[in-house]
Amino acid sequence: MAKAGYITRSIVIAAQLVMTPLLMSVYLIHPKSMHRFVGYLEETACHTYVNVIKHIETPGTLLHKGWAHLDAPPIAIGYYRLPSEAKWVDALKCMMADETHHRDVNHTFADMKGDDPNPFLEMHKENAYKAWRLEVKGEPAWEDKK
Repeated sequence: MAKAGYITRSIVIAAQLVMTPLLMSVYLIHPKSMHRFVGYLEETACHTYVNVIKHIETPGTLLHKGWAHLDAPPIAIGYYRLPSEAKWVDALKCMMADETHHRDVNHTFADMKGDDPNPFLEMHKENAYKAWRLEVKGEPAWEDKK
């Protein structure tokens, strides 16, 4: 990967110093606007992942040549419970799925009224139970739907 020079690193740090307090202020004043903004950022990330995955899976492209053969890193294999032979593109597909969920959550929160119940709470409880079954009891967390 490219090594960022002093000017690039300085610009990134300056942007963080400006944007972090600005975005925190927007969130404190009008949280819905911040959720909408983040939803659109996540949507852009989704488009980027789709484009990158498409190029990795298309023979003859530079990304296919450079990344199609790469194994998924151990941290991705563990986090996403991928098979040990998973490739980098498999990890990218999981990351893309995460981004689509984050996008949907942020757009949902932007549409909600202040006193609306969290529509994701029940799903999180179910996921916590599935994770407990997987980790503690050694049972499969998801049943095959064959």
